[in-house]
Amino acid sequence: MKFGHPTPSNAIARHCATKAGQLSFVRTPLRARRLAKAVGAGVILNLLSVASNTVAEPDSREIVFYNRSFTQNIQVILQTTIERSLELTKKEYGEYQLAYYPTTSSDERIEKLSRDGEQLHLYFSTPKILDDTQQSHTDIDIPFLTNALGLRVILTKKQRASRFDHIKNHEDLRDFYAGIGHTWAAKKIFEHRGIPFRQALLTEKLLPMLEKDRFDYIAISTLDDIESLGPIKDNQVTALDNLMLYYPIPVQLHISNTRPELVSRLKKGLERFISSGEATALIDAEMSERNILQGEARVRLLMIKNPLYDEQRNQAAFKNLTEQFPRKFITVYQP
Repeated sequence: MKFGHPTPSNAIARHCATKAGQLSFVRTPLRARRLAKAVGAGVILNLLSVASNTVAEPDSREIVFYNRSFTQNIQVILQTTIERSLELTKKEYGEYQLAYYPTTSSDERIEKLSRDGEQLHLYFSTPKILDDTQQSHTDIDIPFLTNALGLRVILTKKQRASRFDHIKNHEDLRDFYAGIGHTWAAKKIFEHRGIPFRQALLTEKLLPMLEKDRFDYIAISTLDDIESLGPIKDNQVTALDNLMLYYPIPVQLHISNTRPELVSRLKKGLERFISSGEATALIDAEMSERNILQGEARVRLLMIKNPLYDEQRNQAAFKNLTEQFPRKFITVYQP
């Protein structure tokens, strides 16, 4: 079986810039270098190298990682997280061979493969479908991604942008239909809060559907790449510069319990990756690409509870976000 390392496309070297109410896609050739500096020289640059296929051989050092559940921008973050966690534990646990499962598969199939532990050993997910993996997996929360992934930029058509100026609570938001991907964790959140939405079976159809008025807006994570939502034909879409949404989205790493030494290794590695400040630097480098978060202009923030969290965890997530950006947001609604 052959496994290839994922190679981010040029979409990862772009970001969404909002200025004077317009949406633009700006190439940022220095972005990879900033990320590399944030997490250690050469790490991200290696991710952006030309992919080469390697044959996965049976070996106790081999680790097979499924990294196709998220868009390419987030895949880079997840890949960096795993690679650095393994590197930071190499002294105790030795060398490793990291391979990538090559086929996009359903959540159910990936859970089964990693449970068996022969073809696959670890993957990331947002808890939305598979809630009973505790017996076959060790689930590790990734807190530095939870805050960032849930902070959402609103994309809408230019002629509709002014209609969002009056939004002050969930009831106001219910006047609009959101467009979301079929597998997005936001489905459960929106259903719980009674926020109407329409789905796209393929994520790359979302922007074309927005242009055709199938829904009113798309709430995209500040960590995501806009191009993953599909092409824009007529430059009709803009990113709001005065309103954002936030709902905490828990991200977990699932490790097959057939590899207890890998569970121990990645627990230690993640602790070091976080405590060293590398994780924060990685996310900060990504956030620095979002013009809406830069400068002194304040942004209205509508917070939405995640039903997968209890009240304490929701409030803790809201608190962490506002502390991360202490002078950026005007909280227009906090449940």
